[in-house]
Amino acid sequence: MPPRPVYHWKSFWIGSLMVAFLAWAWRDSMYFSSHLKWGEFDAGNGAGGLYVWRHGSAPRSGSRPPPEWTRSEWPDDFRKSIAPSAFVAPLICRGRDLSLEDLDPNVAEPPALRDKLEFMIRYGHRDYWAIFLPHWLVLLVIAAPWSGFLVWRVLKQRRHTESNQSH
Repeated sequence: MPPRPVYHWKSFWIGSLMVAFLAWAWRDSMYFSSHLKWGEFDAGNGAGGLYVWRHGSAPRSGSRPPPEWTRSEWPDDFRKSIAPSAFVAPLICRGRDLSLEDLDPNVAEPPALRDKLEFMIRYGHRDYWAIFLPHWLVLLVIAAPWSGFLVWRVLKQRRHTESNQSH
């Protein structure tokens, strides 16, 4: 019996849908910002990546405000500033308690979201932190093992078919 074609595998279709969703999210992040704010935490998809950051401290009372979800289109000038940097670098940073007064007044706040996030966190309280994962990195982390798995499975299937035909 001949082996089943790759497009009949569930693993092929699950991986294809994941890669297609990530590619769509990447493109969408270049035009829109999707953002979830819950207490001192923010998470979102924008400017070529996924981000989570903590700013402020946890509320002292036992209740948090309800989560707020927003989706907005990037202004044209901001979109133009991030368009060339679709392949931005990842970011993991923590606040340093640096004083904004020590900052050179001629230094402007950076326009790109990843750099703006780093700027805000670096000059923030030590409890502040941010993680920015660019879509190209997330796509690579998903697509590389998935592709490797598909290649391994095809080769295994061929070896199995060849060994059955030789017997």
